[in-house]
Amino acid sequence: MLQPNRDRFYRQVVRNSFGTVVTSVAEVLLAGGPQTVKAITKAVPNVTGTQIRKSLLALMQHNIVQLNLGDESKPNTYHLHEEMIHYRICHPDYIVHISNKYGKEAKYMITEFCKHGKLSRQKLVENTTRHLLMEEYTIEERPEDDSKHSDAVVQAFKKLVKEQYIRKADTLTNKFETVSVSSKKKVGMEEVKAIPTKKRKRKTTVEVEKQSVTYVKSWEQGMFQTYDDEDADKIFWQLHDQKFMFELRNHELVDYVRRRTKFDTRRAKNDTKSSSKIDKTCLNIAECMLSKYPISGVKEQPKLYVNVIREMVNQKRDVKLSFEEILKKIKHLNTLSVFVKEKKGTAGVKGRGDLNAYLIDIDGILTQIQLQHACSVVEHEFGEWGARIFRLLHNMKGLLFEQIADMATIPRKNAQELLYKMMRKKYVRLQEVPRDSARTPTKTMHFWTVPFQDVGKELIDSFYFCWTNLNIRCGHEALKAKSVLEKLAKQSYLPPGEKEIASRWEKANLKLRVSMSNVARLIRLFRDYR
Repeated sequence: MLQPNRDRFYRQVVRNSFGTVVTSVAEVLLAGGPQTVKAITKAVPNVTGTQIRKSLLALMQHNIVQLNLGDESKPNTYHLHEEMIHYRICHPDYIVHISNKYGKEAKYMITEFCKHGKLSRQKLVENTTRHLLMEEYTIEERPEDDSKHSDAVVQAFKKLVKEQYIRKADTLTNKFETVSVSSKKKVGMEEVKAIPTKKRKRKTTVEVEKQSVTYVKSWEQGMFQTYDDEDADKIFWQLHDQKFMFELRNHELVDYVRRRTKFDTRRAKNDTKSSSKIDKTCLNIAECMLSKYPISGVKEQPKLYVNVIREMVNQKRDVKLSFEEILKKIKHLNTLSVFVKEKKGTAGVKGRGDLNAYLIDIDGILTQIQLQHACSVVEHEFGEWGARIFRLLHNMKGLLFEQIADMATIPRKNAQELLYKMMRKKYVRLQEVPRDSARTPTKTMHFWTVPFQDVGKELIDSFYFCWTNLNIRCGHEALKAKSVLEKLAKQSYLPPGEKEIASRWEKANLKLRVSMSNVARLIRLFRDYR
């Protein structure tokens, strides 16, 4: 199936980072699937084999292209990993998230990963320390001993590894896979056996090095919790994109809970000062439960009882909330369709009666957020009546034309026109159900419905189109101010006319970048959060 807007979007993302030669190689892999170097060389004109190999290495450095090892009968082939192209437009959000959470050392570290793809720890520490010194000192004031800054960078690196924001890089023989552990199985501590050193001849015993008993975490231990100073140059690291998407999705869910749990603080009806207050307890409950959920979607979401949620919230807020207060908030969230009640049990405090296990309805919340954005798009295109029909058909599928007009309180003539206009745009679908085998038109019933998955695909396609146009406009604005920006990089003073051009470019670039970030968020919402 041809998707011109998606392919155009992929080309723009790759061209921004790698240039035209690498983009031409990526286009061949996008159009033809897995290809050998020989096939790529034939498909790309006016490009040498050396340039193609360097382009493939650059794309492999960022995991955009992966190598399929062949054998004697089958040559090595390269294929494009489209998911990594989508992750690239989220890099500004990665940097902002880490900067707010861990500070500038971690921010520069993530920036280096976004720029270079895979890095050894030693090279990462050197580059990050250089950025920190350039920010704090001039060239003349830069100290000779930078151990203080490098130590801070190493501590930030270990923290990011522990929190799983970065992981060991993939190799040709070892691919990273998120390990799925059953929720019923306890992930405890396993004892590490002593390592045998050397087996001597003519003896049945094995000499063993004296080693103190240590413990390691069994879940994803090999990818995250192990690193050694001696192997700083041998092991390469990269971003753990699934962890970042997990965090960004949780922020989206928490924002939804914040909007739903706002309440009016006006004391009287005649009070003209309208203000709202956020229920922090509900927010803390949602944050604590989301933090316990697995990064991978393969593992089952844990179902938590009220007493467990109470302990988590009290530990987070450093306060003591009663069982009844937590239960009241959970029931409130359950009425808002944020929680799903699973099963009855007897866990908890004695005398409380039967308790229920709860989990957050992630798919339901994401569907509601998607529906809000889809309704806003329909309202912008077809007005308030169109949005009313769209919401009605989404909630009550399979309605007749007369039922839609009556339930939406819209005149039948206007409702009919809107339905056919929306059907042309693929927002609604018409289904014919004949009453007899002859399929007589007068005896055929016509039911209207909303194919929400197809609507989501159409919206993603429009988001691709929008992001690509914003990116082209951003490049056009930079091209108009190119001479001024080059002069500004060499000297700090500019004449008043050129200073105004630089200021105008800065404002336009900021607006375009913010718009691109908002469109990237919508692409994640409709495509990557499931």
